[in-house]
Amino acid sequence: MGAGQIAPIYLLLGGILMVLGMNLWQALLALVLGNAAFVLIGLQASAGPKAGTPTITISRSQYGFHGNKFASFAAWFNLVAFEALNFTVGATALYALAAEAGLELSDPVKALALGVVIAGTFLLAYLGHATIVVFQNVATWLLAAGAVLLFIFVLGDVNWSYSPESPLSGGAGLALWFVGLGVIVSGAISWCNLPADYSRYLPSRTSARPIVLWTTLGCLVPALFLGLTAILAGTAVDMTDPIAALESVVPGWFYPLLLIVLLVGSVANNTLTVYSSAMSLQTLGLRIKRYQGVFVDGIIGSAMAVYATFGTDFLTALTEFLQIMLCFYAPYTAIFLVDMWLRHNRYDGADLHRVGGGRYWSKNGWNIAGLAGLGSGILAAVLFASTARVHGPLSNALSDIDLSYIVGFLVGGAVYWGLARQAIRRPERQPATTEQDGAATPSVTV
Repeated sequence: MGAGQIAPIYLLLGGILMVLGMNLWQALLALVLGNAAFVLIGLQASAGPKAGTPTITISRSQYGFHGNKFASFAAWFNLVAFEALNFTVGATALYALAAEAGLELSDPVKALALGVVIAGTFLLAYLGHATIVVFQNVATWLLAAGAVLLFIFVLGDVNWSYSPESPLSGGAGLALWFVGLGVIVSGAISWCNLPADYSRYLPSRTSARPIVLWTTLGCLVPALFLGLTAILAGTAVDMTDPIAALESVVPGWFYPLLLIVLLVGSVANNTLTVYSSAMSLQTLGLRIKRYQGVFVDGIIGSAMAVYATFGTDFLTALTEFLQIMLCFYAPYTAIFLVDMWLRHNRYDGADLHRVGGGRYWSKNGWNIAGLAGLGSGILAAVLFASTARVHGPLSNALSDIDLSYIVGFLVGGAVYWGLARQAIRRPERQPATTEQDGAATPSVTV
């Protein structure tokens, strides 16, 4: 995934661990354990070459043609929210660049900066896969060099004996640590709707092992590196506003370059997000072309970015959003992986696009096993959630420890396995019709 993974959000997530009040070693443990979830994304990516179609289309095998529309909508909303997040980060970097140039940061200037970031992102997404690949290849080197230099400069200011003003301890401390762990996990499995979108371009005979390995490493290494950089910086500066805080730990000549790196990183990450969110709209059954989906996302994502920029505490809103979306990410990911295992990672891409029959049509286009698994997983996650707006009764019984993502993953996967394993092992039905849906066929989608 290249430059898209060397993303500013991982600096934000690492900074959140320090804002929560963790010491250095507590934060490092949460960072490593949380990012281990990227292995799940690597496993999902291995389905791409076999199916030859995007991740959210493969989900039709789990929920049925019509049942998959709920998952498609949730995936689309998740991606548009992340678009807004990246717009906000990129605009914040532009604000800081404007301030460095001596410009007054009035609301019109901020709105203009946000507009520039949005326009640049959607132009790249509109131009399509080939343009994205070229941009990602060029941006990767810039972002990697900037990340390494930032780490080197931060290293000189690390307070190895750092202790937060209010150290995490007891039940309340454990609850906050699990919040931090969930935030890091969400950064990883928020990619659960995307991995096959790109691996599908590989030859269908490509071995699963290298796909799993290189996808996992390609995601894991930058996430760990940037998260570690933020944690180390958090021992020296207040990471409540990470972009502003980093100015005090880098040389003056490097700070404007760092802001450019953060800007390019947010755009690089967002081009992947916008590209996939437009395909989620197609999978919903909307008869629109990809560029039209990009336009729709542009309007909605821009509105959300304006709210994040002018109407709320961004870091608090980000933490809350990631915690809540885990209630969907976790069971969705588990069900996808269980389905891959039950089907031995074999999918018929053409049949995934077939309306009215075929092995993935299920009963009238609804796969009860998948829907029951997803519904029960989300319900279980909510019962164990502990956020500012969602207090599950079972979380309250555990001293407000948030186990939503763990329980949701286990329950969703287990219910789907229990209900689907016999049906999947039966002889597969042959297609009953050749009618196609509004999405393009696997060979030409995008």
